[in-house]
Amino acid sequence: MLIVTVGSEQHLDTPDELNRTRTGYRKGMTDRELYQAARGSWVLGEKADGEHFALVAHRGAVLLAIEIHRLVETAPGRRAIEGSILLPGDEVHDAYVGKPVPVESYGNPVRYFDAPVGTKPCRCGCGTSLRSGKFVAGHDAIALHERVRRIGSVAQFIDWFDSMVEPFERSARRQRSDGPDTL
Repeated sequence: MLIVTVGSEQHLDTPDELNRTRTGYRKGMTDRELYQAARGSWVLGEKADGEHFALVAHRGAVLLAIEIHRLVETAPGRRAIEGSILLPGDEVHDAYVGKPVPVESYGNPVRYFDAPVGTKPCRCGCGTSLRSGKFVAGHDAIALHERVRRIGSVAQFIDWFDSMVEPFERSARRQRSDGPDTL
């Protein structure tokens, strides 16, 4: 599990890479405001890619729990959390929110710990619960082979994949050459 510790609210003179004009915590914030203030921009290494949940802490107390959907690059070497705010009744929320942080920060605002709660199933569909990561070792290959089998042969899978990815690649090329699409 990922823990990020935020300081007290700070107003920014210019919007940051997430277009925020303030970061940090202030008393009375809604969960949504705290999520926006705390979700990034952090130095998150490869280990963060396998984490399912994040806790937001301030002054030694956990204030918010987030289910991580993905991490997005915000600036070179920095990423932000995109996810869902967990509510009372969720195992992770109930275990940590409103309680002391489970591990000390020792000066680093980002840290990890092996939580006794908060698992997700292996993405292959086997049903094994994981505390971090997306697959049990070797199950990524099993899942891929199963998807190939559903399509038919490896050659048919490649043809199908190429036909599916081509529109996305074309859109990405257009955005790189023309700038972002606007509506």
